[in-house]
Formats: sequence, structure tokens, C-alpha cells
Amino acid sequence: MIRSETIREQVASYLRDMILQYQYKPGERVLEQEIADALGVSRGPIRESLRQLEQEGLVEYQRNRGCIVRKFRKEDAFEVFFIRGMLEISSVVYCEG
Repeated sequence: MIRSETIREQVASYLRDMILQYQYKPGERVLEQEIADALGVSRGPIRESLRQLEQEGLVEYQRNRGCIVRKFRKEDAFEVFFIRGMLEISSVVYCEG
């Protein structure tokens, strides 16, 4: 089935890539208006995308500062890769069996 991404999903993918490629550094503010201007979209999809990325643990909202790229510790990275590995193994077992 072919599925086209919504604007929110496209913005979330764009921001996720920017964060993972260190275009936005840990601790750096993510400014909704700058992103909206750069992508030519309204701030609504930007805000929704940032909420999604907050749930994914990539950004966090700080009082009086706005949205900030989350800082990761070595332990966080290990945990993410461990969980991802377990999920991938589970999906292979589920598909085969």
C-alpha cells in the first residue's frame, strides 16, 4: 500500500535527521519560526513534530526557553541500541514464526 506522508511527518523526519546529523547540537534551541520559514510551512506542523520528537526523547521543552535538543549520555545511547536490537530480533522471530 502506498502511503504519502503528512506535512507533520515530513517535518518530523527533517528535524530528526537534522538532530541526528548534529545540524542541531545538544542543548541548542529549536526555533519554530526559523524552521517554518526555511520549510515554507506554518508553525502548527512544526509544533506537532516537536511534540512527537519530545516523545521520542530527541528534544525537550524547558520552561522559558522553548524546545531544546536533548543531551545524551553514553548510558542513554547504550540503552537505545540495546532496546532497538531486542526489537529487531523480536520482529524477525515474529515474521518467521
